Amino acid sequence: HALAHEIPSADSIDLLCAFVRWHGIRVLEDQLRAHCLAGRPLRVITTVYTGSTERKALDWLVAIGAQVKVSYDTQSTRLHAKAWMFRRATGYSTAYIGSSNLSKSALLDGVEWNVRLSEVTSPDILEKFDATFNSYWQSPEYEPYDPARDGDRLANALAPTAGAHEDGPL
Repeated sequence: HALAHEIPSADSIDLLCAFVRWHGIRVLEDQLRAHCLAGRPLRVITTVYTGSTERKALDWLVAIGAQVKVSYDTQSTRLHAKAWMFRRATGYSTAYIGSSNLSKSALLDGVEWNVRLSEVTSPDILEKFDATFNSYWQSPEYEPYDPARDGDRLANALAPTAGAHEDGPL
């Protein structure tokens, strides 16, 4: 509920989230759609590690106008962060940093710990978040996601053993 309350007043949103799932998107669907339809930027960085991110969620984000970048590294947990930045030109930006992925269980009924920070009381932490997010955004490890170009690659990375048993036992 706190995230849904933050989105409408944000001039731009950055989300750094290890796992992005469709039912998590559904919890914030109306607010995220309205944000992007108003021409306000939404940038998302995520990963395919453990196969938990869902293609449908990323495809939807891109369809509403979000920019999405993905790490296809499946050998390590390089990105396990969960953080939102809600930028406001008024000087009242806020961030949430904690344990919640963008999933229904994490947002609604999971046992998660998150902290809300404000630009007014914690400008140094928000500046650090901003610098770190932008360094990830510029890193070649996080690749721009375009469903038409990258959908099959993403699907294969999320389910590397999909179809492995179609011809019988391995």
